[in-house]
Amino acid sequence: MNNTILFEETQGATRKSVIDFLKILTGILLAVFVFNLLYQKGKFTDISGVLCTGFILSVLGIIVTRTKMVTQIRNDGIYVRFPPFQVGFQKFLWKDIRQVYLRRYNAVSEYMGRGIKTGKMGKGYTVSGDMGIQIVLRNNYKVLIGTQQSEKVDAILKSLRQNG
Repeated sequence: MNNTILFEETQGATRKSVIDFLKILTGILLAVFVFNLLYQKGKFTDISGVLCTGFILSVLGIIVTRTKMVTQIRNDGIYVRFPPFQVGFQKFLWKDIRQVYLRRYNAVSEYMGRGIKTGKMGKGYTVSGDMGIQIVLRNNYKVLIGTQQSEKVDAILKSLRQNG
C-alpha cells in the first residue's frame, strides 16, 4: 500500500515563549500553594482555593497552547489529527471519498466553534481561517478540515484527479 505524504500542514502551534511563561507560572502557583498549605498546617483556606484554581487554569492553558492540528494528504487519502487530544490520525481513504473540494466556511455558524466539532454541516476540524477541504464520503457524511494553504491543497487535489 502506497502511503507517501504529498502534503503536510500544521496549524495552531503556539510560540515557545507563551508556553514557557505558562510553565513558569504553573510552577510558581504550585510552589506558593504548597507553601500556603504548609504555613496553614494543612488547612485549606480561601487563598488555597484561589491558588489551586490558578494552578488548574495554568495547566489547562498549557494544554490548550500545545494543541495543534496536523493535516496530511497522502496517496491513499486525507489524514487529520489534533494532538494531544487525538493520538492517531483520523483517516479518510480515497476509496471511501465520493467528493473532495475546497470551500469557504464559517466555524461558528456551521460547526459551533473551532476544534473538533460536529455541526449541521457534518464534522469539522478547524483551528483558524475560513478555507477548508470539504470531504463527502460515500455514505454522504461530510467532513471539513480547515487549511491555511488552500493554494497548495488545490494544486495537490488537481494533480491527484489528473493522475487518478
